[in-house]
Amino acid sequence: MAATAPAPVRSSDRFTAWLRRFWVPVLLVVVALGYGGTVTAMHSKSLSPIDEWVYSDYLDKVPTELLVHQGETIGHEALDRMACNGVFPYGPMGAKCGSSYSDIAKFPFQGKTSADAYTPTYFGITWVVGGAIHLATGIDQLTSWRLTGPLWLAGTMVALFLLFRSFRVPPAVTVALGLAFIVSPFTWWTYTFVSTDAPTVLLATLLVLLGTKYARGRLSGWWLVGLSAFAVLMKVTNILAVCLLALYLVFVWLWELRKTRWTDGWRTQRPGVERRSLGLPLFAVLSVGAGIATQVAWLAVHRALAIGPSANQGLGGPLSLKSLAVQLTNFLPGTLTSNVWITGGSGYALPIFDWAVAPLSWICIAGVLGAFWSARVRGRTGPIIIATAIASVAFAPMLAVALTVTTGSYFALPPRYGAPLLPVFLLMPALLIRNRWATWLIIGYGAALGIAMLILSGLLSRF
Repeated sequence: MAATAPAPVRSSDRFTAWLRRFWVPVLLVVVALGYGGTVTAMHSKSLSPIDEWVYSDYLDKVPTELLVHQGETIGHEALDRMACNGVFPYGPMGAKCGSSYSDIAKFPFQGKTSADAYTPTYFGITWVVGGAIHLATGIDQLTSWRLTGPLWLAGTMVALFLLFRSFRVPPAVTVALGLAFIVSPFTWWTYTFVSTDAPTVLLATLLVLLGTKYARGRLSGWWLVGLSAFAVLMKVTNILAVCLLALYLVFVWLWELRKTRWTDGWRTQRPGVERRSLGLPLFAVLSVGAGIATQVAWLAVHRALAIGPSANQGLGGPLSLKSLAVQLTNFLPGTLTSNVWITGGSGYALPIFDWAVAPLSWICIAGVLGAFWSARVRGRTGPIIIATAIASVAFAPMLAVALTVTTGSYFALPPRYGAPLLPVFLLMPALLIRNRWATWLIIGYGAALGIAMLILSGLLSRF
């Protein structure tokens, strides 16, 4: 009897199998692009109060200068944006719209840029991608630059999915927490305007993900060093993600020493893993060193290219013990719900009720505290849980001290500076949630909050 040839596998069957495996990131990417793109399209031409004015000036100058210099004045295009469209919700500032703008002292910061401290890395990427969107769609340049934000958000969702999967988080829980992140006030400000915070959560997630792969013997530690340098090159506050990575690697090493009763800390005992255990603290140090070296090198370049004194932003003061103590509870409850307080006003620029977004803080707090209280010392999640618990309390004061030492003055850190810790703030509840009702409750809450944010965005588009 002749053998029967196997039936060919249809492309539709392959796609169905692929979709069954990756439906979670596909869903989160679709929601991220749909939500982020819709909110971005709703925005008026008024600029975000989180430095979008100087960021747009930086982008204007990328093709001719590549970077802006300390003491440099704002260009004509950005002056026109400020004079004609202004900053939401304050309105136009400076000279009369359409005038010569010769008296730049009328503008904020005396018409000087305050974005000179940033490397051109983020702005170069945004200019290229935003330019491609502009050419393909014909929409205005500012909106094209803003639309790079939803792309960063989509990439962040994929990275979060991979991180959660590496810790065996159930798919529905990943969807629930991913949705909570997408509809948060942090996302509204970060991914729908031009913001240097847009790449942060993606890079921080990748650092934790690659760190776990290295700790499990599946990756070279040099990837961590390279990514750490790139993350800090993108934005200096990303050093917090690098420090979290280093803390995690040190705790993994201590866990391995404990398993061998502190007698063999030089080589891992796990079969099939050929890296030396000493590599864990070594690459922890190298990663932090790479981040610091990158920033030191950039500061040298920054000073060498300076053409004048920095813009006076009216910030800074002495660092008191009380101010330092306040920072202990800054990042964990506040980062995901971070908003912009109206200077001289009595409310937030994004006027959403505190009670409406409070559950986002509860999720983070309950996750970190619950994971810490229930952590098993010998469990493989122990190192990341302990590292997260320490970072959630200590990293904000640490950053405050570091900025005070390097700049000579202190300013109250906005909660959004905790963005490098958001991946682990979300990972902690993901490790705990196993109740189907709790999962659906978070999904329902996220959907309701997302609808409310879309309606609110539509109302604010008139300003």
